[in-house]
Amino acid sequence: MHVLPTVLADPDVYPYLTEPVMASAEARDRAYRQLGDFVHRALSSGVGAEVVLEDGDVVDEVLKKAKNLEADLVVMGTHGRRGFRRLILGSVTERILRQCASPVLSISPTAPKPAGEGALFRRILCPVDFSPPSLAGLELALSLSRDGAELVVLHVVEFYLSPALGEAAAIDVAGLEVRHRREGREKLEALVPENFRDRTRLETVVMESRSPYGEILKAAERERSDLIVMGVAGRSSADLAFFGSTTNHVVRAACCPVLTVRSKRA
Repeated sequence: MHVLPTVLADPDVYPYLTEPVMASAEARDRAYRQLGDFVHRALSSGVGAEVVLEDGDVVDEVLKKAKNLEADLVVMGTHGRRGFRRLILGSVTERILRQCASPVLSISPTAPKPAGEGALFRRILCPVDFSPPSLAGLELALSLSRDGAELVVLHVVEFYLSPALGEAAAIDVAGLEVRHRREGREKLEALVPENFRDRTRLETVVMESRSPYGEILKAAERERSDLIVMGVAGRSSADLAFFGSTTNHVVRAACCPVLTVRSKRA
């Protein structure tokens, strides 16, 4: 699917335009031909594909199509923009993964190409913070591991205290970290069914910095993960713009595809 965006003209610049400016017939034909070339490989290999070209707001049209199709999965590429540029330009992928009822697979330009044979994802990483969205992500990760994939369920303990500060305040930092790890593992054990334990490894990590997403990204590189599965909450655009989120950081910087899913209660 490709969406030709509708350009809303600025009345201060184009006072004579009172309607949205639509793409020309020539532009539509060119886009349709490019779509055909894009999916030719799939068609020639026997995979069914339908080419869809729409006009309008990209996010609205993709969400509408996913809903009408009752899509099991939406697959999108991401530019991996960061910082000020991402804040100003926004991100179509980011908005879709926040609003789409279907799971969304985000693939960055640096993600490795999938192997030609065997299971597509052999090593899956699933971060869990015990919120409803993350539990929905765990459910999806467990279902994907049924095909023999190895699954690492990761809980990042959001506890960061400088050892120097701990000494000054007479706090047993090491003891607290041990307790947090133990309690985190006990919670994870309660979530993962026994019949998944043989191919699932539970891991709790106490943050070495103030960024949970940094620990997730380090774990993905350490485990050489093929896929990260995360739950995502539908937060407001203002919240995302000013504060960001763990999921957004992971999607933009991950070394592998990221599969996000919203919980029904998110």
